[in-house]
Amino acid sequence: MTELIRKLREKVEARIGPHVEMYGDDAPVVRMARAILQDAEKIDAELAEQWVTTAEAVARTGWVAETLQKYARSKLTDGPVPSAWKGLQVRLTDGVGYEFVIGTIPPNPRLARAS
Repeated sequence: MTELIRKLREKVEARIGPHVEMYGDDAPVVRMARAILQDAEKIDAELAEQWVTTAEAVARTGWVAETLQKYARSKLTDGPVPSAWKGLQVRLTDGVGYEFVIGTIPPNPRLARAS
């Protein structure tokens, strides 16, 4: 589960809390909100398995292309990478570009501080 989904779950649970207290877990609004959360978690898991280009990875993670490319080169040449990047899945495309499994790119700490 990504940080985005965790935050979404927290916000939804906080908003439906009064409904749970007043009407219980079987209230239609509570069931619907939790069903939507389950759908979001499934979609998040599916998206985490997608192969994406460097440009798409930049847009979705906030890392700059140079950082992604640096660790991609290191991974593909068995070079050193920081521990957070050890699980990175990357492949070379068209001889010069890279594709990444988006869910294996570590969170960008710069973005975590901003939120």
